[in-house]
Amino acid sequence: MGESTIEQLIPDVAARLRAGGRVADFGCGAWKSGIELAQEFPRVRVDAVDTDQDAIETASWAAGQAGVSGRMVFHVATAEDAPLTGPYDLVTALDEEGDLAHSLRALRRMRQLASPGGTVLVAAAKTDTLIDAVYARAAGFRDVDFLRGALTARHFVRLTP
Repeated sequence: MGESTIEQLIPDVAARLRAGGRVADFGCGAWKSGIELAQEFPRVRVDAVDTDQDAIETASWAAGQAGVSGRMVFHVATAEDAPLTGPYDLVTALDEEGDLAHSLRALRRMRQLASPGGTVLVAAAKTDTLIDAVYARAAGFRDVDFLRGALTARHFVRLTP
C-alpha cells in the first residue's frame, strides 16, 4: 500500500503523513505496508508489529534494503500486547488473513493508540461487511466507513475513534 492508495482512500490522512506522522502497522508480515508507507512518506515513523519472529527479521532486513530502517521499529508481539505508546496518526491492520478485523481486543487496542482525529485502517474479506461493522462498533469506534480499494477479495474499512 503506497501513497497513491492512501491518497485515494484517505486523502486527509495522506496530507498528515506527508507533513510527518506516526504509523502503527499491525500484522506487518515480512515487509509489506509499513515499509511502503515509510518509502512513500519520508517523514513518517513506523512501528511494525507481528507475532512471527521470522517475519519480523525479514521485514527488518527489507527495511534496511529499502533505506527506511532508521524510521522503523519492529516488535514481535500481538496487537494487544505490543509495547506501543500512542498517539498514532494512522493505525493499520492490513494482514493477509484479515484476522485483526475480527478481534475485539485488537480493535480496542488500535482505537486506544489512534490520536484524536486519527484513523484506523483495516483490510478484511468483502464477504464479512456486516461482521466487520459489528466488531468495530463493539470496539468503540464512532464511524465505520467501507472504502473502495484495489484489492478484489478484500475491502478497506476506515474506523474513526
